[in-house]
Amino acid sequence: MKLTRLQPATMIRHFFTGIGLMISLFISVPNCFPQVATTAVPFLLITPSTESNAMGEASVANFTDNPLAPINNPAHLGMLSQSQYVTVGYDRCGSWLPDLNLSDKITFTTFAINGGINLKKLNEDAPPLSVGIGYSRIYLDLGKFARTTVSPDITEYVNTWESSDQVTVGTCLDYGIKIAAGLTYKHVTSHLYGGMTNAVEDAKANLLDYGFLADVPVLDLLSRSTDISFQIAPQFMPFLNWRTGIAWNNEGQESMMYIDQGQGDPLPRNASVGIGLDMGIAYTKDALSWQPVSLKLTRESSEVLVGSSRQYKSGLGDIKFFDEVFLGNTNPKTDKKTGWEFNLGEIVFFRGGRFEEDPMNGNRHFHTSGLGIRSAGFVKLLQILDVPLSREGLSGYLLHHVDITYNYSEWIADEPGHPLSHTTFNAVNIAVFN
Repeated sequence: MKLTRLQPATMIRHFFTGIGLMISLFISVPNCFPQVATTAVPFLLITPSTESNAMGEASVANFTDNPLAPINNPAHLGMLSQSQYVTVGYDRCGSWLPDLNLSDKITFTTFAINGGINLKKLNEDAPPLSVGIGYSRIYLDLGKFARTTVSPDITEYVNTWESSDQVTVGTCLDYGIKIAAGLTYKHVTSHLYGGMTNAVEDAKANLLDYGFLADVPVLDLLSRSTDISFQIAPQFMPFLNWRTGIAWNNEGQESMMYIDQGQGDPLPRNASVGIGLDMGIAYTKDALSWQPVSLKLTRESSEVLVGSSRQYKSGLGDIKFFDEVFLGNTNPKTDKKTGWEFNLGEIVFFRGGRFEEDPMNGNRHFHTSGLGIRSAGFVKLLQILDVPLSREGLSGYLLHHVDITYNYSEWIADEPGHPLSHTTFNAVNIAVFN
């Protein structure tokens, strides 16, 4: 691949075209004109969580204890801190766009570690407040590119990669209804051109994410405010929770410089808003709470807030919250994401979803599926069956306070041979509970 002095946007297109359809797959900038604007560091638009990738990439309102969830919506960290001391997660896509059959594979990995504390569990007189802080890192390895001179001889190979280091803080108030908010600072580095003459060695950006999340336990609130009992059997109660989430990602700095310090490419500011339902049966006995069966449903609309004139849109851009998120109607200017999760015994989680995009703004259409397995649900089942489990010593603490989760997801595009098809993600998460 020959590297020459080109304008920034041209250089981006040159690199991504060389690895096949990268612009159309990473970037979906809806606007009212029949063209797609480009942005710098489009890898920030890839959903980093295997769990979310199994559910159509819907994540902003999908209340979950996944440690990577705060990367999409920082408010998730406030919710996580309600019940967890420490969470660690590692996600990996070992071959991004595998159907391109590249000799040098593109890999996408994410790591996160979060710590949180629930003040109410430390002191009954404390306010019902939880706070958390976390660090995460996203790394996209684009492989090596051959660098030549005027002649076709290769002078060297250039390693190309992009990364984002994030620090997140989140908080949550629980007065029956849980309200959470979060903020993320991220430092982004794009290493595309190596030591080219007059090129910026590493293009960099400092950005902010912020989000909100609400969790409303509908049946629980009705039971408290009325004389209605929803109990269906001793220790068994149905539950129905309503969730709403909103997030703005990659705010702050407006452009990133690659070659000419006087020119820059816009950064992929993104807005997402969604709703979710969580329903099922809960079993409660003494301090044990267990969900033998449950179903999650979530729907989300998102938009990259860069217009055709490379000017940023304000607020939610062209997202029509009620029409798209509540009614499920499509909007050619936004991405539509839907997902579901079926839980069996808090041991096995089956997931699926759908991602849809307008033909003039990326034209990505794919189904998603996935599976999750958790150790904590198995331990709870043994407790319910009265299997004696020691709480003494380190082994007892690990058994009752540590949860290990494995998640898997896969994408299948509607179009045969599409580079997104058969993209798979794997993740291992570890949580230490209060």
